[in-house]
Formats: sequence, C-alpha cells, structure tokens
Amino acid sequence: MDKAPGPDRITNELMRGTITELSPLLRKIFNEILHTGNIPSQWAESHIILLHKKGPKDDIGNYRPISLISNVYKVFAKIILDRISIKLDENQPVEQAGFRKDFSTIDHIHTIKQIIEKYNEYRKTIYIAFIDYAKAFDSLRHEVVWQSLKEQGIQNTYIKIIKSIYSDSTGRIRLESIGDAFSIKRGVRQGDPLSPKLFTAVLEQMFRKLNWEHLGLNINGSRLNHLRFADDLVLLEEDPKLLESMIQNLAEKSRELGLEMNSSKTKVMTNSIPVDITIKGQRLEYVEEYVYLGQIISPNDQMSKEIEKRIATGWKTYWALKEITKSKEIGIKIKKKTFDTCILPCITYGCETWALTKHHRDKLARCQRSMERSMLGLKLKDRVRSTDIRHKTKLTDILARIDQLKWRWTGHMLRCKKEKWSKQVTIWYPRDGIRSRGRKKRRWEDDLKMTLGPLWTRVAADRHQWKELEEAFAVRHTELRDLL
Repeated sequence: MDKAPGPDRITNELMRGTITELSPLLRKIFNEILHTGNIPSQWAESHIILLHKKGPKDDIGNYRPISLISNVYKVFAKIILDRISIKLDENQPVEQAGFRKDFSTIDHIHTIKQIIEKYNEYRKTIYIAFIDYAKAFDSLRHEVVWQSLKEQGIQNTYIKIIKSIYSDSTGRIRLESIGDAFSIKRGVRQGDPLSPKLFTAVLEQMFRKLNWEHLGLNINGSRLNHLRFADDLVLLEEDPKLLESMIQNLAEKSRELGLEMNSSKTKVMTNSIPVDITIKGQRLEYVEEYVYLGQIISPNDQMSKEIEKRIATGWKTYWALKEITKSKEIGIKIKKKTFDTCILPCITYGCETWALTKHHRDKLARCQRSMERSMLGLKLKDRVRSTDIRHKTKLTDILARIDQLKWRWTGHMLRCKKEKWSKQVTIWYPRDGIRSRGRKKRRWEDDLKMTLGPLWTRVAADRHQWKELEEAFAVRHTELRDLL
C-alpha cells in the first residue's frame, strides 16, 4: 500500500530514483508555494480505494477505505511539519504521549498499570473510563484546526498553506474506474504527515477549556485526571460521580469540535463496586479488562492473560513467516534474524511494564523452545536437550531480552527531564491508604529492588552506573528465577 501512488501517479520509487534531478525542481516549487501560499490542485485531491480486511468479499463492511494522496505533497508536508512541530510540542502537556519525541505507548501503559497496582496494594478505590470516539480523525471541524494553530503560535504563513489544502480538499473513489470528485469538509487527511499533529493540537485546545484542576488522582501534589495518546483518552477519578461529570463535560466540549463520543464502546473499570455512569441517557458498561494501546489492563491480576496473548501473537507471526521459519533450504542464520526482528518484538511488546512470576517466565521460555524445535524440524520425542538446541539456533534468549528492555527503559524513563506521568507514578506511593496484609502480589519494581535495594531509583540518575549494572541485573535475575 505504501507503493500505491496518489492522483499525480508519482511513486516513491520514481522519486528516490531521480532524487538528484528532482531536488532543484522541488526546491523551486516548494519555495514558490511558501511565498505565494498557492498549492497545486492535485495536492488537495485524494483517491479512495477499498482494502479488504477479512470475511466475505461481497460485504462492504469487510472493507477499509484507504486514502491516497500525492507523494510529492507528502515531501512538502514533512517540510512544513519540521517547521511547526517544535512549537506544537511546546504546547502539549505530559498527558499527551501520541506522536511526540521521547514519548511512547509504554509510558501510558506503565502509568495506568502502576496506578492500579498501588491503589490495590493500599486498598484505595479508583474508577477509570476508556473513551472512544466515532471516527475521530474524520470528524474534526476545519475551523477549530485553524483556530488551534493560531492560538498555539504557528506562523500565519503555514496556517494559510494548510488552510488552502483543506479548503479545496476533494476525494474520488477509485475502483475499476475513477469516480466524480466530491468535497471533503470535515476531518484531517488520511496519510498526510501533518494530520496527527493537527489532531493533537485541537485536542489540547479543548482540554484547556475543561476546568479539571481539582479533579483526578493526587500524585505527590499533582493532579492526574486523564491521559491521551492521540484520540485514545483515559479519565481517572476516585469518585464515580465526579468521573461521570468529567465524561459528560468531555462529551459536550468534544461535540464543539465535531467529535462524537461512542457510548457503546466507551468502557468503565473499577477495583471497587460499580456505580452507574450514564452519558446521553445511556449507561456505560463496566469491564473486567480492556485492551489499551495493545496491552490488557485490568483491576485484577491479568498478567497471565497478557502473556498468553503475546505468545499467541508471536506464533501468529511465526506461521505467517513459515516460508522462512519452516523452510529446510533456508539456513539458521536467516531464521535467527527473522525471529529477532519480526517474532521476538511481537512477544515482548510492553514487557517494560510487566511484573513476571516464575510461572510467566517458564511459559515464555517454553514458547521459545517450541519455536526453536519447529525451526530445526525437531519433535519432543527426538529428546534433544534444550541447551543443544540453543547452541544450534543461537536465538536471542527471550527472558534475557525482556530483562534488558525493562532495565534500559526504566533508566531512560527516570532520567528523562520531562516530568512524565510514567516517572511520577513510579516514585509515588499513596499516603492515605492502608496496605493490605498477607503475602503481597508480585510488583513491577520487585526485581529492581532485588538488585539495587530500596533506593534503586536514585541509581538510575547516573547513566554510566546504570549501564554497568545492567549485566548484574540480568545475572542476579537469572539466579533468583527459581525462587520467584
């Protein structure tokens, strides 16, 4: 799909192959556009094709519309993006982790999991709402985009150019033939490098109008009442009625932007007694688990489910690449590279936030051993020792990789100059809660404490020392695995 050209029929391959000849011409065109504010008409046009997802091909619901725009325009848009990104990022708070340097999905996953872990340990009540918008990127009113850019200090020259693209924006359906053009009056453009930043800029303007300073959770004197990753919003409160008020307030402000909250897909979660929360007369559903940014979030311990999910994803990728992984003609070096670059990341996604027990580790290790046997064409009845198999495959050990990713991300997170919520909740403990008695559940920080002691967070400030201790963490963790 990356190779499909837009209305001008210019492919990325053509541009890469003629970059020396094209560069002076494109520079001249781009400078002229920046000077006049006038854009080529083809840049404002999108060709929409239908991509089959799954299911019967005669059901239109099984297709996803894909918008194709000019590749030359994308180059120009990236230049504009480079010039406005710094200013837009300066306007974004730490609550927004989407499409930002030094932020990732792991930050917000860790934040929510740490909050739930500590609220449960200190027997405190929490209510969480996962907000879903109906076609968020396709629904924004264009006027609020220009206003948001202006209020966040973007130069009028760039606003004028972006506005020109959207004011003349048209679409055509491309099937066996190309249909008639129709105007597009809402939403940000699919495939446009500018779209993510435009969307988050508008969201920020909306949140500035919400009077939520006194709402949410008290994290060392700061208020955490929501998290954003692009249009994935999470609201947090200890009082369900205050959470209901927040959701209703958010729905009202969202409608002013053209966004409509999807009540049937917006879910609520609690570690206490469910209390009815309604929006537009519809009661929101309470769930025991929710997949947030690719990870299972639950008020109870659902780590086992997440491990099963990650293993299943790994096997799905393994079999999708069976022409390589199962081939008798392809050498083990290629299979190792395929495992390390394609399969292992599927299994370890989000491992930086995991609190693994011995049972979880054994399950992950068994998964890898099974894949290694499959690559070599071995069966259990062949009775080949695991150490001999590893000697042949030389695959990256999955448990060592998980420990490495967690250690490195933790150090980076704690040293980050931005006061991200992932950092704040890591060093925070509820002051007004009462810790539950008896044996404690496995906590995220336990393996770090085993290596460095209770003051482990202070060590992370020294990058050099933290890097030197990485091997000690892996070795000590290996020695303690049988005791977990």
